Amino acid sequence: MQRLAFFTLQHIHQNGLNLLSRYAEIESILRRHLPPSTVDLFARPEVNADGSTVAWYTELQGQPHLLGKSQADQQQFAQIQPHIQQCLNVIHHLNQDLSAKGLLTPDQSTLLTQLVEGAKHNTVQVYMINNTPVMTGWGLGERIAEPVPVSAVPTKASRWYWWLLPFLLLLLGLLLWWFFWRTPLVEKAAIVPLAEPPKDTQPLKETPPVELPKVEPPSVEAPPEKVCRQKIIPAQAPQMVIVFNNASGMRYTIKEGIKKIDDFDRRLEREAVPRKEIDYMYRKPNRSTASKVAVNNILASIDPHIDIGLVELKSCLTRKPKTSAAVAHGVFSAQQRETLKQKINQMKVRENQVPGTPIYEGLEKALTMVDGVEREALILLITEGNGDCTLRDPCQLIKQEIQRRPKLKVNIVSINSPWNATDCLASLTGGHIFNREVNSELQLTELINQAVKSVQTAEICE
Repeated sequence: MQRLAFFTLQHIHQNGLNLLSRYAEIESILRRHLPPSTVDLFARPEVNADGSTVAWYTELQGQPHLLGKSQADQQQFAQIQPHIQQCLNVIHHLNQDLSAKGLLTPDQSTLLTQLVEGAKHNTVQVYMINNTPVMTGWGLGERIAEPVPVSAVPTKASRWYWWLLPFLLLLLGLLLWWFFWRTPLVEKAAIVPLAEPPKDTQPLKETPPVELPKVEPPSVEAPPEKVCRQKIIPAQAPQMVIVFNNASGMRYTIKEGIKKIDDFDRRLEREAVPRKEIDYMYRKPNRSTASKVAVNNILASIDPHIDIGLVELKSCLTRKPKTSAAVAHGVFSAQQRETLKQKINQMKVRENQVPGTPIYEGLEKALTMVDGVEREALILLITEGNGDCTLRDPCQLIKQEIQRRPKLKVNIVSINSPWNATDCLASLTGGHIFNREVNSELQLTELINQAVKSVQTAEICE
């Protein structure tokens, strides 16, 4: 753990001491439900005994760089701002969700609210460590005020006429008075004869006012009220399984493009690469942590009638088919979504470098959780694109299964991968391959969101 900053607390900062002193409780809540990359955004505060100073620490390794006011730093801050805002939104929604389910006390809910608000205070400083933002100073100070638009200041050449304004207002008032008070008198004088009309002159007959026919607005019938119902009937609800790759290739950062990762991976196979360079290519957010954030973000959008299965793929320890490297974590109902999130967050990437992933075995386990004959079945494979490590052919497995499971579909999210060994699984089942290059958790969330459109909540309105 390294120290990033040291603050001397002033009287104006005392309101934030309660929040800082309870950070351990806040961190415990966040780590139970959110991936480490979200929690790492907040530097850990350590307040001294008399509450006069606070030091800020992080578990991230690397050279920290404080983003200042230079143009380059401001450009970098603009690039990471969406990531910071996304993390704050995730914590906000987690607070609402847990509070609604009675899993947080009102005091704990207030702490999470103060944490999100504290990340927007004017004492916040942002450090970059291996392209990962870490905030110090949160919870202190005051919220940054929104900029107020400033009206244009008149030039000296145009100021000379301002003294005329009171006179113009007075003149306008006199004109209004003359109009509203004199007009009735004029009208009254106009209808009083000044002298008797001549005898041989017939008086003018007063013309009766012409009544205009009343025009009734056409009657418009109110549109019938829409009646909406859920599109998905529980007994006919589609089924879904997430096959989550946790092989060693998922340690690669998403901050680097496909070509650079491919070149580095080839070097790693044939030569000794310095540990510092390896750590840099494994820095967060990596494929694994970003996938966890993305999946947890879209779980709430999955229709509540749909149960979700979870299969974890790890790197093969050997190439023997009998050695299991795929784990079936079970099927989770809508009421167990929080448990599913915890299970996803607890998964860890394998350290060993055996090439490939147990895709064949993982698909076998996923197929036991879905029907695909009478009910729609979606298998979502989140992967780094590598092939099967037991040298079995997963494409042949799906080719056989699709003959008796016509409603089976496999969608693949391939994260910045130069390989396409599993593309056949999607093409054989009429599924889709989502392999657009991403460099942030937000972009990966959007990609996975597209891959699960068919099982998200929908309504039919009649």
